[in-house]
Amino acid sequence: MLLYEDAIIQVHYEPASDVLTTSLQSARAYDAGEIRKAFQSVITNINAYHVTRLLLDLSLSQSGLPEHAYKQNMTLLVEGLKHTQLRKIARVGTQDSVREANILHIFENINAGIGLQAEFQNFSAQADALQWLTEA
Repeated sequence: MLLYEDAIIQVHYEPASDVLTTSLQSARAYDAGEIRKAFQSVITNINAYHVTRLLLDLSLSQSGLPEHAYKQNMTLLVEGLKHTQLRKIARVGTQDSVREANILHIFENINAGIGLQAEFQNFSAQADALQWLTEA
């Protein structure tokens, strides 16, 4: 079921598998405020439905934010997710391996200070991410 939609993201929830899926609406650069609003809507819906599995499909993401703004938004997301019931987070990234390695490094540094308890894994395809999320 569609829970939220705006110009940036769609948020779907599948109660049977308890997977909340977020996906970008288009391949373009987003500003920090747009990303912050999108992340806040994801956190709000995770809390409202007591979701335990999150699929972040960011495969259409394009770089455009300065690194400090990206870190601020990622910190907001990780801090918000820490106080949820999430057990697993799957992220579908872009095809840019250098960018993906940098994003993973940033996430690991932020999470080292925050201590998000959910399992986290990056994927290159949504089907693989969904399979991992729904494994027992």
